[in-house]
Amino acid sequence: MKAKILIILTLLAIFTFSCNKDEYCILTEAQKQIIPYKEGEVISFIDKAGVTVDLTVTKSQEKWIKERIDAAFGNSYYIIEQKSVILESESNNLRVCLTLESIDGHKPPNPCAFLIEINNEVRFLMISNAKGDFRKTDNSITLHERMKINNTVYYDVVEKNENSMQLFYNKAYGILQINNANENFLTLKL
Repeated sequence: MKAKILIILTLLAIFTFSCNKDEYCILTEAQKQIIPYKEGEVISFIDKAGVTVDLTVTKSQEKWIKERIDAAFGNSYYIIEQKSVILESESNNLRVCLTLESIDGHKPPNPCAFLIEINNEVRFLMISNAKGDFRKTDNSITLHERMKINNTVYYDVVEKNENSMQLFYNKAYGILQINNANENFLTLKL
């Protein structure tokens, strides 16, 4: 009788540890609100020459990405939620991609990575908690409770510096300003 119980427990243990278990990494509603842009919306900026540059939201989508956890764990996957938005100028010489992705390997609610790419070259990466608040992860990030840009006061602004580029962003308006080597490259036009 003991041998049968031992065999059953051994089989149960083997079955349990060999089962494939996918882990879902879900964006919270607060994280999804980090990108305020809606498809078809036009956002106006002023460039360094004072010329208006209109960026149209040409794509806004949410999708799931499947990434393998580790071969040692069998065929288990992280199922990661991603939100991406693309803004493009009419002449297509300026393209801004904003991507939110839930970070795997954490207990829910997961933090998320927020990536902004300009013309597939300049990349700004920031981390947000489940409430959608940005975290200071290194010295390239400064969090401002209040900031004045182009005579407008904005609240809860994150400043991110990458190489010679500087980005000012908040959840209410999105991109507030992008500077290149201390030159005003683009500033939001209200």
